[in-house]
Amino acid sequence: MSTAAKRSRDRERYHEKMRTDPVWKESEKIRLAKLHSPAKKAKWRKNNPDKHNATCARHRAKKCSAPGDGLSGEQRKQLIDDAKGICSYCGKFYKHLTLDHVIPLDHGGAHDISNLRVACRSCNSSKGTKILYEEWTPPKDRPLTSNTNKGNLEDI
Repeated sequence: MSTAAKRSRDRERYHEKMRTDPVWKESEKIRLAKLHSPAKKAKWRKNNPDKHNATCARHRAKKCSAPGDGLSGEQRKQLIDDAKGICSYCGKFYKHLTLDHVIPLDHGGAHDISNLRVACRSCNSSKGTKILYEEWTPPKDRPLTSNTNKGNLEDI
Protein backbone atom coordinates (compact mmCIF):
# COMPACT_ATOMS: atom_id res chain seq x y z
CA MET A 1 0.00 0.00 0.00
CA SER A 2 1.38 3.42 -0.97
CA THR A 3 1.99 6.23 1.53
CA ALA A 4 -0.80 8.33 0.00
CA ALA A 5 -3.23 5.41 0.32
CA LYS A 6 -2.26 4.91 3.97
CA ARG A 7 -2.77 8.63 4.69
CA SER A 8 -6.14 8.54 3.02
CA ARG A 9 -7.15 5.45 5.02
CA ASP A 10 -5.97 6.98 8.31
CA ARG A 11 -7.74 10.26 7.57
CA GLU A 12 -10.98 8.39 6.89
CA ARG A 13 -10.64 6.44 10.16
CA TYR A 14 -9.98 9.68 12.06
CA HIS A 15 -13.08 11.39 10.64
CA GLU A 16 -15.21 8.29 11.25
CA LYS A 17 -14.13 8.22 14.90
CA MET A 18 -14.87 11.97 15.19
CA ARG A 19 -18.40 11.34 13.87
CA THR A 20 -19.21 8.30 16.00
CA ASP A 21 -17.41 8.65 19.36
CA PRO A 22 -18.39 11.85 21.25
CA VAL A 23 -16.06 11.16 24.21
CA TRP A 24 -13.05 10.65 21.94
CA LYS A 25 -14.06 13.71 19.91
CA GLU A 26 -14.06 15.91 23.03
CA SER A 27 -10.68 14.61 24.23
CA GLU A 28 -9.24 15.17 20.73
CA LYS A 29 -10.48 18.79 20.76
CA ILE A 30 -8.75 19.37 24.10
CA ARG A 31 -5.53 17.74 22.87
CA LEU A 32 -5.48 19.85 19.71
CA ALA A 33 -6.24 23.06 21.64
CA LYS A 34 -3.23 22.43 23.89
CA LEU A 35 -1.03 21.50 20.95
CA HIS A 36 -1.91 24.61 18.94
CA SER A 37 -2.42 27.13 21.74
CA PRO A 38 -1.64 30.79 20.98
CA ALA A 39 0.74 30.94 23.95
CA LYS A 40 2.75 27.99 22.61
CA LYS A 41 2.90 29.54 19.14
CA ALA A 42 4.00 32.91 20.53
CA LYS A 43 6.72 31.26 22.62
CA TRP A 44 8.01 29.34 19.58
CA ARG A 45 8.03 32.52 17.45
CA LYS A 46 9.99 34.35 20.14
CA ASN A 47 12.54 31.53 20.45
CA ASN A 48 12.86 30.97 16.66
CA PRO A 49 12.56 34.36 14.92
CA ASP A 50 14.59 33.35 11.86
CA LYS A 51 12.58 30.19 11.28
CA HIS A 52 9.33 32.12 11.77
CA ASN A 53 10.38 34.84 9.30
CA ALA A 54 11.51 32.24 6.77
CA THR A 55 8.16 30.46 7.10
CA CYS A 56 6.24 33.72 6.58
CA ALA A 57 8.38 34.56 3.54
CA ARG A 58 7.76 31.09 2.07
CA HIS A 59 4.02 31.59 2.60
CA ARG A 60 4.07 35.00 0.84
CA ALA A 61 6.08 33.54 -2.05
CA LYS A 62 3.66 30.66 -2.37
CA LYS A 63 0.71 33.09 -2.51
CA CYS A 64 2.44 34.92 -5.41
CA SER A 65 3.27 31.62 -7.13
CA ALA A 66 6.90 32.72 -7.12
CA PRO A 67 9.53 30.37 -8.50
CA GLY A 68 12.62 29.44 -6.50
CA ASP A 69 13.71 27.11 -3.74
CA GLY A 70 13.20 29.56 -0.89
CA LEU A 71 15.57 29.54 2.02
CA SER A 72 15.71 28.03 5.46
CA GLY A 73 15.85 29.88 8.75
CA GLU A 74 19.55 29.05 9.00
CA GLN A 75 20.26 30.46 5.54
CA ARG A 76 18.33 33.63 6.39
CA LYS A 77 20.29 34.09 9.61
CA GLN A 78 23.58 33.46 7.76
CA LEU A 79 22.77 36.09 5.10
CA ILE A 80 21.99 38.71 7.74
CA ASP A 81 25.04 37.79 9.84
CA ASP A 82 27.33 38.02 6.78
CA ALA A 83 26.15 41.60 6.18
CA LYS A 84 27.56 42.58 9.61
CA GLY A 85 24.73 45.07 10.12
CA ILE A 86 25.33 47.00 6.88
CA CYS A 87 22.38 47.75 4.58
CA SER A 88 23.27 46.85 0.98
CA TYR A 89 21.26 49.81 -0.35
CA CYS A 90 22.26 52.78 1.84
CA GLY A 91 25.50 51.43 3.34
CA LYS A 92 24.56 52.43 6.88
CA PHE A 93 24.87 50.27 9.98
CA TYR A 94 21.64 48.99 11.55
CA LYS A 95 20.94 46.64 14.43
CA HIS A 96 17.93 45.05 12.69
CA LEU A 97 18.06 44.16 9.00
CA THR A 98 15.51 42.60 6.66
CA LEU A 99 15.75 40.63 3.43
CA ASP A 100 14.59 42.25 0.21
CA HIS A 101 13.79 40.65 -3.14
CA VAL A 102 15.82 42.49 -5.81
CA ILE A 103 13.17 41.57 -8.38
CA PRO A 104 9.93 41.67 -6.36
CA LEU A 105 7.76 38.59 -6.15
CA ASP A 106 4.90 40.61 -7.69
CA HIS A 107 7.05 41.14 -10.80
CA GLY A 108 7.92 37.45 -11.18
CA GLY A 109 11.06 37.44 -9.05
CA ALA A 110 12.18 34.19 -7.51
CA HIS A 111 12.04 33.49 -3.79
CA ASP A 112 15.62 32.29 -3.90
CA ILE A 113 18.88 33.20 -2.22
CA SER A 114 20.18 34.64 -5.52
CA ASN A 115 17.35 37.22 -5.59
CA LEU A 116 17.75 38.42 -2.00
CA ARG A 117 19.67 41.32 -0.50
CA VAL A 118 20.06 42.47 3.08
CA ALA A 119 18.37 45.84 3.62
CA CYS A 120 17.39 48.12 6.47
CA ARG A 121 13.68 48.52 7.14
CA SER A 122 13.67 52.04 5.70
CA CYS A 123 15.21 51.04 2.34
CA ASN A 124 13.13 47.86 2.12
CA SER A 125 9.84 49.65 2.74
CA SER A 126 10.67 52.59 0.45
CA LYS A 127 11.60 50.17 -2.35
CA GLY A 128 8.43 48.17 -1.84
CA THR A 129 7.53 46.30 -5.03
CA LYS A 130 9.61 48.54 -7.28
CA ILE A 131 12.31 47.05 -9.50
CA LEU A 132 15.85 48.02 -8.52
CA TYR A 133 17.40 50.73 -10.77
CA GLU A 134 14.35 50.79 -13.06
CA GLU A 135 11.79 52.21 -10.65
CA TRP A 136 13.87 52.78 -7.51
CA THR A 137 17.45 53.87 -6.89
CA PRO A 138 19.23 53.12 -3.61
CA PRO A 139 20.10 56.18 -1.49
CA LYS A 140 23.86 55.66 -1.85
CA ASP A 141 23.53 55.72 -5.68
CA ARG A 142 21.36 58.84 -5.86
CA PRO A 143 22.97 62.08 -7.00
CA LEU A 144 23.66 64.54 -4.20
CA THR A 145 21.45 67.62 -4.29
CA SER A 146 22.38 70.89 -2.68
CA ASN A 147 19.73 73.16 -1.19
CA THR A 148 22.18 75.99 -0.45
CA ASN A 149 21.97 77.65 -3.85
CA LYS A 150 18.27 78.07 -4.63
CA GLY A 151 18.50 81.46 -6.37
CA ASN A 152 19.67 82.34 -9.86
CA LEU A 153 23.37 82.26 -10.60
CA GLU A 154 23.09 85.92 -11.62
CA ASP A 155 22.15 86.83 -8.02
CA ILE A 156 25.56 85.73 -6.74
